Amino acid sequence: MKLIDIAKALQIPCPAGQEEMLITGVGSVGGAKESEICFIRDESYLKDLKNSKACAALVPKVFNDLALTQLVVKNPQRSFITLTHLLHPKKIPAPGIDPDAIIGEGAKIHPEATIMAGARIGRGTTIGRGTVVMPYSFIGHEVQIGQDGLISPQVYIGDGTVMGDRVVVHGGAVVGGDGFGFVFDEEGRAVKVPHLGTVVIHDDCELGANCTIDRGALDQTVLGKGVKLDSQVHIGHNAQIGDHCLFAANTSIAGSAVVGRHVVSGGLAGIAGHIAVGDGVRIGAMTGVVKDALPKETYMGFPAQPARQWHRQLVYVKKLEGLFKTVERLKQLLS
Repeated sequence: MKLIDIAKALQIPCPAGQEEMLITGVGSVGGAKESEICFIRDESYLKDLKNSKACAALVPKVFNDLALTQLVVKNPQRSFITLTHLLHPKKIPAPGIDPDAIIGEGAKIHPEATIMAGARIGRGTTIGRGTVVMPYSFIGHEVQIGQDGLISPQVYIGDGTVMGDRVVVHGGAVVGGDGFGFVFDEEGRAVKVPHLGTVVIHDDCELGANCTIDRGALDQTVLGKGVKLDSQVHIGHNAQIGDHCLFAANTSIAGSAVVGRHVVSGGLAGIAGHIAVGDGVRIGAMTGVVKDALPKETYMGFPAQPARQWHRQLVYVKKLEGLFKTVERLKQLLS
């Protein structure tokens, strides 16, 4: 793609005299080839950019003493994503149903959807235009999947699950399995609670590899619009996840938790059941949230507490050894 076409796509001016420069792909600052374009977020990466082999870079402002061509954009990383889609478009398989796929009675598959070999589609299930179901995935009965989605290999989607448009599910994920619900009877045996509810996943969600989303016991487990889950994230039964949340790997949300919009968690974080997490909350890695979390607050530690308070306590902990020694000396003086 010529640089002039890239500039037009990003709605920015093209550097004079560079209109015909050919860009063949994108690359990192350190790994880009001579015909590729890279980006830096800020001037802290300027030293690396000076040593880059890239022929052009997306930058937040013009920098002096750079040999490569600079394209100034407001948000270099966001513009870089746009370029990645332009220069490396996804390969979409041809639409149609493979003869080795198994399609249940009454299933409605859009003519422009793709069902690959070994996939199994249940009775009465609906799959929208442009959605791709890859080999050996199991989609249950009466499932609804919208347009332009991607179901990767070896995914399980349980009966009655509802998915919106552009939902991506990576390999090994289980959506709509039974939740973890048991009651002890008079003899101390764990009796399973039937799970008759469903899972509802709204538009533009992405589920990483081996995620598990439990169906509701009687009601729905819900993921709002634009929720992004890293690999091995677990969402318990009846949990309600607000729009545009981001959960890093191994985050676990217990049953009936209510999580607001734009909540972000680090890896291995946990949220207890039957609590509310406000909009815009940030949860640090390995943090355990066991009670309601206030909106726009950052939490760290176990049990979770505001990050400023947690950091202060770390300072105090480091002083405990010295304090202990002081107390021992005072005890000796007084004895």
